[in-house]
Amino acid sequence: MSEIADERFLPSAWVERDRQRLDYFIPNYLVKWLDSSWTICSVGCGSGYDVECLRRIGFDAFGFDPGARTAEFCRRGAAVPFLRRGKAEELPWGKGRFDVVYALEVIEHVGCKDFGCELLGDSDSIRVSFLEACLDMLKPGGKLLLTSSNRACPLDPGHRHLYSPVTRFAIEWLGIQAALPWHPQNFLLGQNDVRRLMSTSRYRGRATFRALSVAGYPRRCGRRDLIGRLLAAYLKVISILPLRTSALAPILACEVRLAGGA
Repeated sequence: MSEIADERFLPSAWVERDRQRLDYFIPNYLVKWLDSSWTICSVGCGSGYDVECLRRIGFDAFGFDPGARTAEFCRRGAAVPFLRRGKAEELPWGKGRFDVVYALEVIEHVGCKDFGCELLGDSDSIRVSFLEACLDMLKPGGKLLLTSSNRACPLDPGHRHLYSPVTRFAIEWLGIQAALPWHPQNFLLGQNDVRRLMSTSRYRGRATFRALSVAGYPRRCGRRDLIGRLLAAYLKVISILPLRTSALAPILACEVRLAGGA
């Protein structure tokens, strides 16, 4: 749900794909993690459709995004006043405002060229600044949800890993979205990467970590065909601790909680 900065237009297929994805994801995954009393912010909200959906069902939701899909904000009806264009480091909605901040499949593109898949030389410092900004938005005891393709997994259906002859061969000749977990140009994050980045941040020692279940996360889990059923069953199995962060898990969902809550 992140944005590539150099997009010049918004193909209708992108918009419809996001709509279908969120229409499944919000009721089947996201709201199970939320409380209706919380104030919520979506970081990298794209077109703002998730904010519109959450507000429609009673959540106090806000969002922002730095990219081209913000052109779609005007279509969000009653949610328009709760959407802003900007980067996390600019704190578009201010500090200490939210009970929950979430960034869905965003952080792996932070620290990459044009928010794509090519790591910049100072990617770690950029990602630390991003994490600090997300945590700055939270109230004491607030929670940050980060999701990403899991770096530990050698398969990544969501991205093309073109930094190695091995991955290029797998993609171009075998049709396999392969990744190399150990490669220095692998732009994904695992839970250990989040912990490492946090250990160099202003919030060192002030947050706890928890790997969340990813059962039911992708839209394909909701389909009743054989592949959908198998995927749903597989994600339930790998969501058992400690498999959630292992090489068997294609998706990482990580909760970072600030100290200071009740």
